[in-house]
Amino acid sequence: MRDQRLIELRPEIPTIHISSQISEGELFQNQTLRPILKFQNEIILDLFKAYIHKRKNTFHTLDEKQRLDYIDQHMKKDKELAAEFCGMVLGLCTKEEFITYRLFKSEINKRIRTLIIQRLQSQVSALANQ
Repeated sequence: MRDQRLIELRPEIPTIHISSQISEGELFQNQTLRPILKFQNEIILDLFKAYIHKRKNTFHTLDEKQRLDYIDQHMKKDKELAAEFCGMVLGLCTKEEFITYRLFKSEINKRIRTLIIQRLQSQVSALANQ
């Protein structure tokens, strides 16, 4: 029951094409992670805005390239922040997806972090308008 409801919540992403030639990790990324991240987009932005605020808003004094670097560096170096984002994703995984996560934890965490960096960087103007 829970798993079905979670899957129903996820938006469809028509640009994702699944082929037989992609790795298991990429398949998990496209079928599970991307829809969850799209669903969680507003919360992802809010969490990073709170992070910026907690860091004395130095983000707002930077130019666009520096902001992109800021996102990249803080997502890679701040383990607590990365863990919050991973938890945000894992909480919306089905039981089967969570089992897959446990098997490939390191790879999937890296994929989550990379996807969130890309998502934040592509919406840097929304982060700057605080």
